[in-house]
Amino acid sequence: MNTSDRIRAIVTAAALGFTCVAEAQLTTTWTGGGSTALWSDAANWSTPPLASSGTYTLTFSGTSKTASFNDSVTAVKANIIGNSSGIQFTNDGTAGKNGQFVLSGSAITLYGDIRFTNPAAANAVSMTDEIKNDLVLTSANSTLIYTASYGNLVHNLIISGVVREDAIGRVFRKGGTGGTLFLSGENVFTGQMQVFVGSVSVDRFENISDPSPLGAGNIPIQVGNGTQTCSIIYTGSGETTNRYIAVGAGPASSASGGATITNNGSGPLVFDAANRSAAGTNPFDNGRFNTNYQGDNTVPVRTLTINGTNSTDSEIRSEIADQAYAQVTTSIQLAKGGSGKWILSGANTYSGTTTISAGTLQIGTGGTTGNLGTGPVINNATLVFKRSDDIAYDRDITGTGSLVKSGAGVLTFGTAQSYTGPTSIEAGTLSIGETGSLAASSRITVAAGAAFSVADVLTGAYAVPAAQTLGGDGTVVGGVTVAGGATLSPGASPGTLTITDNVTFGSGGNYNWQMLSATGTAGSTESWDLLSAGGSLTIASTNVDPFKINLWSLSGVAPEVSGSASNFNSAQNYTWKIASAGGGISGFAANKFLISTSATNGTGGFANSLGGGTFSIAQSGNDLNLVFTAAAPTVITINVASGTQTQSQAGYPTLSGTVPVVKTGGGTLVVNAANTVTGSTTVQQGELQLANASALGASKLVPVAGGTVSLTPFLETTVGGLAPNAGGLVNLANGKVTVASGLSPTDLVAAIVAGRADGSWTGTSGITSSVAASDVASSIPRAVGWLDNGDGSLTAAYAAPGDTNIDWQVDVLDASNFLSFGKFDTGLSATWLEGDFNYDGVVDVLDAADFFGTGLYDAGNYNTPPGTESIAAVPEPSTWLMTLAGISTVGWLASARRRALHG
Repeated sequence: MNTSDRIRAIVTAAALGFTCVAEAQLTTTWTGGGSTALWSDAANWSTPPLASSGTYTLTFSGTSKTASFNDSVTAVKANIIGNSSGIQFTNDGTAGKNGQFVLSGSAITLYGDIRFTNPAAANAVSMTDEIKNDLVLTSANSTLIYTASYGNLVHNLIISGVVREDAIGRVFRKGGTGGTLFLSGENVFTGQMQVFVGSVSVDRFENISDPSPLGAGNIPIQVGNGTQTCSIIYTGSGETTNRYIAVGAGPASSASGGATITNNGSGPLVFDAANRSAAGTNPFDNGRFNTNYQGDNTVPVRTLTINGTNSTDSEIRSEIADQAYAQVTTSIQLAKGGSGKWILSGANTYSGTTTISAGTLQIGTGGTTGNLGTGPVINNATLVFKRSDDIAYDRDITGTGSLVKSGAGVLTFGTAQSYTGPTSIEAGTLSIGETGSLAASSRITVAAGAAFSVADVLTGAYAVPAAQTLGGDGTVVGGVTVAGGATLSPGASPGTLTITDNVTFGSGGNYNWQMLSATGTAGSTESWDLLSAGGSLTIASTNVDPFKINLWSLSGVAPEVSGSASNFNSAQNYTWKIASAGGGISGFAANKFLISTSATNGTGGFANSLGGGTFSIAQSGNDLNLVFTAAAPTVITINVASGTQTQSQAGYPTLSGTVPVVKTGGGTLVVNAANTVTGSTTVQQGELQLANASALGASKLVPVAGGTVSLTPFLETTVGGLAPNAGGLVNLANGKVTVASGLSPTDLVAAIVAGRADGSWTGTSGITSSVAASDVASSIPRAVGWLDNGDGSLTAAYAAPGDTNIDWQVDVLDASNFLSFGKFDTGLSATWLEGDFNYDGVVDVLDAADFFGTGLYDAGNYNTPPGTESIAAVPEPSTWLMTLAGISTVGWLASARRRALHG
């Protein structure tokens, strides 16, 4: 009989139910020397099978044809004798033994274990073999799956076939010295799944009695053997199972045994095992997580560790209890590790210590169940209470971790808590009883809608401890004192912290005040912080030891970003309400506060440039205000880029003080208020239009090249000074401007001449009149007249030649001025008042012709605003007029002759 026939005979015997022990243990090693990867190829084995009824130890080693296939009709029996394995792997990563095997094909009936042999030497490598065959368990005790960890070598095994049994209750045990067993088949063995060494990884638990990678039994999964802490690793997408865990069961010789449940999957793993015993007393069928070893177990404690990276709501709804047997005293202690989250919602009775080393442990899901057992609690990560009912917690929580109060109920601490991490009250109420304390917690933050109740403390008010911060945008029920290194920090970013009773600001206390925008509403999330006290606010600090206001500007929130706040202009003054007290403010003095703009006491400082401005604290009734006073500017720049804006629209409803004003931008600024500014006003670009008789009554106007000063129609105004020859243009339109001081007649006339241009009044600098230009273009003689008022002031206005006194009518007074001053035809220097209407400095026949050329004599007011009536003057013939007429005629003839000579 050849080798193939012998293997087929063995398979056939297995199919017929042959279970007798072979007459001899046969060992054969896979060499991969055949032409195929089939088990029926005799050349693949070191020793061909000798008998069809034999059982074998199958050894897999080497690097050749590591993917092999059992092509037998039914099954190959693998047996163990002594320390030999039914199936063993010797691939340890060394030369010639670094192949990773994949077995597949027909089922294998296991009369022995699956082992990895101890290497003599091993590389730092991880080796993972896989068995895809179905496996049949036959051992009356247990079938051991032996993976290993030797130094830097880790040997893992994947069993992806279905694990069955030849009789009810076969035990499937993960043993060895380390490594991980990966199970993925719909296994149907009904005995216990035991994890005694290393880890078992599964992607699903399913329910009891249902096929699953962990079998189909109706007893707890035993994790830990009393001497080692072992683990089950979940990698699935989330499920709820009624399976449960026996924790670290085993002999009493070691206190290190325990069980670890790790969720590294993508969804939550929920244990919800109801008490399935009729009387509720069967320790093997009670749905509890506990230790249930029946021997002489005197070890005081076993550890249940819940672990993993999954941050969804993994949950243990089952009870976690101590030893299942009354005759022993072993207790369960709970450890939370890994970055993920686990929830305890059962009626837990375990008495050991709860230690939270990483991630989040949550108590309850928002209902009325879930607790921490009865032992001490050490929190070095995050502990969350989330219940809807009112509970009292009278044990000390120690550690450096954070505590979160969630859920609608009231959690009352009746004793002093020692943990030093922050406390967050996200929902419901966290209350401190008469003897309770959170003095060690670094920060207490109350979210909107939540409450921190301190109304029952014996001192009558909560004295925020030194180095602790009380903040948030929720409500503190009771009174609060902030002094001696303590900090108040309203808002979650900007917001309002409400304190229902009295507040005291004492020496050395801090208020960390945040601002996102300099404009808006006090206490809003978009603006700045506010403390709202229902009682009184007492300022108990001193000028020697003041209360500190630490300013913190933000450029963004969610997350907070320290930086420049929006809508802050250091050239403007601001007042921000930072505290309000319904019962009033007492003890106020501005020097009892110290304002800090640097990064101090955990703040990011005030990043906006202050431009030399200063902060101060002021009281206004029941409000405490932070005041910013802008520094006196060196210049006020008003920019109107385009269009037209009044000074109010441009941000300056009034202009006062001594600071110079500069108009920029191509648009028009309308100065329409009575301003008192004494600094100069320079027009660099665009137009500045005077629209009030006292618009710039004390300011010197300086229009430079590219800038224009104009008057609204018919305006008569006064300016403090004028520099009409600075390169810009002054357009009087049909108005009048009086220059109070600083301008000489010579400079004024030079500016008028520049604006007159060729007589068309279209000059681009100096003083002109757009109305005069329009009139002249229509052959209506008009000009810009001027007067020396004799008190240092000068006047320039839209005028008609002959209107010597610029009262906008030509009458006998003007005729008198023309003749009585005696300048006619003398060659003496003359002014407009004296009859010089063409700015050549003398009065001659040309000026006389201009006088009568207007046709305005005794015709009434020629510059009448719309809606008013001009009353014509009564003709006043006189010798003055006849004389002037004669002179005018001579002037006309002279003028005509000149035209003829030059024609």
